[in-house]
Amino acid sequence: MNLLTLYLIKYKYHKIIAKTNADNINIWNEYYPYEMFKEDIEEKNLYLLTNKDEIVAVFALFRHFN
Repeated sequence: MNLLTLYLIKYKYHKIIAKTNADNINIWNEYYPYEMFKEDIEEKNLYLLTNKDEIVAVFALFRHFN
């Protein structure tokens, strides 16, 4: 993933957060999830689901060891 992808992810989340906040579903703030994307990308924990060139889903998947 590159910086353009990071920008597009943040833009998508900005729209999602605006909608959820308008619906009084306040689950994220100014820090999270925005500030975690770069780290998740660097750690190879962030995954994208795309349809052609459009990002349709973003999720972080972590592996935990006991």
